Amino acid sequence: MALHIQYLATAVAGWREYLNCMARRLKLLDEETAIYKPYSEFGVTFASKQRIQNLRKKLYDARSILANSLNTLEILRVHEKKVAKICRITASVSESFQCQCQNISSELRNHAQTTQKLLDFSEDVRSMYDDILKLRGQELLHENGLGLARIAQANSTETKVMVSLADQTAEDSRIMRIMTFVAMIYLPANLVLILMV
Repeated sequence: MALHIQYLATAVAGWREYLNCMARRLKLLDEETAIYKPYSEFGVTFASKQRIQNLRKKLYDARSILANSLNTLEILRVHEKKVAKICRITASVSESFQCQCQNISSELRNHAQTTQKLLDFSEDVRSMYDDILKLRGQELLHENGLGLARIAQANSTETKVMVSLADQTAEDSRIMRIMTFVAMIYLPANLVLILMV
């Protein structure tokens, strides 16, 4: 049983460092959005959101591992009590084992609480990133809308010029028809006069 305790104690020792590393990484991601500035100046991209999601996945895995370790520890405590009765282990040895189990269990619970706090914090950071990405998307849509309005205005101006040219062409065509009609009336008379002379 002591081997199990040593193994669990060794496993618990690395959790604090791991959770501190995760907290630092979340803090860096949070600092990217901590200072107020226009949305277009934030370095937030979809890749940033994927980094948060990756951290959250690791924290969910950590929470599961911690919960399973707590369950395993509880099973060991119950098993030790049964073994102590069967093998007639002294009360002091049994109490020492139970005390070690209790200490490791307390550490695991603390780490589980820290993991939950980090998950909550990561949800806040993810929410901020979502808001920034949505507002940047709205700004881009607004800018695109303004650009399309300018293009439509330029197109409208070109259309007015084309309509003006079409009107002038129609007027020129009408004048040419009148002149052609006048020429048709006077041309035969001029031709006759020329032939007579």
